[in-house]
Amino acid sequence: MRTAASIAVVTLAASGVAAQTFLSIANSGAFDFVKEPFGTNVDELTELVTISRGVSGGMASTGEVMWLFGTTIQEVEAQGPENFEFAPFFTANQFNPPSIVDQPGVLFLVDENIYLEINFTVWQAGGGNGSVTGGGVEYTRAVIPAPGGAAVLGLTGLVATRRRR
Repeated sequence: MRTAASIAVVTLAASGVAAQTFLSIANSGAFDFVKEPFGTNVDELTELVTISRGVSGGMASTGEVMWLFGTTIQEVEAQGPENFEFAPFFTANQFNPPSIVDQPGVLFLVDENIYLEINFTVWQAGGGNGSVTGGGVEYTRAVIPAPGGAAVLGLTGLVATRRRR
C-alpha cells in the first residue's frame, strides 16, 4: 500500500520541484548495517551519500547529512521537518554517541531531500592510538528505493486509487 506521501513525491518530482520524501522502516523495508571495530564497511545510501563510523568517533559521510535523535520519522512527517532541529552528528547527540543506542532517529539527506528512519542498536568505542577505522556500530534504517523505482510504484498507486473511485 502506498501512502499519500509517496504519491505526492511523484507529483512534485514530475513538476521539477524538489519533493520531501519520508521513509520509515515500516513502509519501505529494513536494512541492517554492521561495522565491526577496525572494519571499513561503508553504507551506500544513494549515489551521492555514504555513511560510516568515522575515525573521530562519530559518523562520517559523503554528501551533506543532518541528524535528529529522540524523535520518530512519523512525528517529523506529521509536524513538518521545519519544526525540528536537525544538526551535524555530534551536535544532534549532544557529543555523546553512545546515548543514541535504542533511541529513535531520523537521518536527513540534504541534497536529495530524503528523511529516513534510523535506529542504532550498538555503539562500540574506537581503537584509539591513531586507529584509522573507528569503532563498531550497528543500526537498522529504512530502505531507499532505487532511482526511478519510487516514481513507477507511486504512479501505479495513483492509477489504482483513481480506478477505485
